[in-house]
Amino acid sequence: MKIALFNPHANLSVTSYWAKEPGARVYICWRPCTSQMFYSRKSVLKFAGYAKGLPTRAALEQFLDELETLDQGRTTAESHHIDRSFASDSALTADDEREPPDPTGETRMVT
Repeated sequence: MKIALFNPHANLSVTSYWAKEPGARVYICWRPCTSQMFYSRKSVLKFAGYAKGLPTRAALEQFLDELETLDQGRTTAESHHIDRSFASDSALTADDEREPPDPTGETRMVT
């Protein structure tokens, strides 16, 4: 998971990463006393609250454009891929075929 950070000054911070669970980019935006999570570019721009002519707004739009170009090659299938290369195939099948232990098998009655 690569994290992208946009921090133009002390009053705004946008952290972004590709989340596996929703299969989409997640933006965590921070202003003093406020922090919110968004899934869309439009919501991030609205939260930032900069007018269109300002250089900070242009830099934020450029940052979001770069993230969108990175995400064009991604698909939801890639985001849901689970890496199981650490375990051997026999270990996975052995766990699946094993029956759970009987909870009453080793109990003793105390009198």
